[in-house]
Amino acid sequence: MPQPRPPVKKTPPRRRGWRWLFFLALWLLLGGAFGGFSIYQAYQYRVLRAQLAAIEADIAREHATHDALLRELDFIGSDAYIEQAARQRLGMVGPNEIIFRNRGW
Repeated sequence: MPQPRPPVKKTPPRRRGWRWLFFLALWLLLGGAFGGFSIYQAYQYRVLRAQLAAIEADIAREHATHDALLRELDFIGSDAYIEQAARQRLGMVGPNEIIFRNRGW
């Protein structure tokens, strides 16, 4: 004799759609947050690189100024500078030199 089957309980249908929708929304939210953070970091990187380039240009300009001042300092300590200053500022002439003046005719 066949045994009777036990009554089948009806289980409520699973709500998988809501779970997938929740994970999709969470994935989009986290992806948007990380994407926005990455874009912000890239922007900050470009801003800082531009500032670094400007500072390096200032440093190069100051090095050039420093080198020019060192060359001028070396020239000031030379005999050629002393002779030039004596001729221009004091109107001195060397021995056996003849001065010609232009009267503007």
